[in-house]
Amino acid sequence: MEKQYITILIESLQKKSDILSELIKNSEKQAELLKENTVDWDAFDQGTDAKSDLIDTLNQLDQGFETVFTHVSELLQSPEGKKAYAQQIKILQDLITEVTDKSITLQADEARNKASVEKRFQEYRAGIRKGRTSSKVAYGYYQNMNQLNYLPPQFLDNKK
Repeated sequence: MEKQYITILIESLQKKSDILSELIKNSEKQAELLKENTVDWDAFDQGTDAKSDLIDTLNQLDQGFETVFTHVSELLQSPEGKKAYAQQIKILQDLITEVTDKSITLQADEARNKASVEKRFQEYRAGIRKGRTSSKVAYGYYQNMNQLNYLPPQFLDNKK
């Protein structure tokens, strides 16, 4: 029975590694979208939705992993278990290292993407601000020019 639990742990970590690889690919696609002059925000949102689904799956795998690990943690930490399952423990350690490396890579990619998105939004805000300013200037110029050509009536008595 314990061997099945260990196999489940290994499979869970392998699935987690695969999902993290997909997340990294998705983040790289989003980074490429952000590098273009005109960002396709619909494609960017689709990538974000796909990543959200993958993260939900990842969280479920984590919960399942923790549940199974609680059943076999004592066995794996005991001297008899370490001898009997040395090969499986080594595989688990390698997979945990792989998953950790991928997680770190993903976090770095996401931080870069976040900075790129914030930069794009600042550029859009600056463009909007510039448009508003030029619109105000043009409107002010229009009003000033209309007042210059205005002549009050010359033959009207202003006394009351």
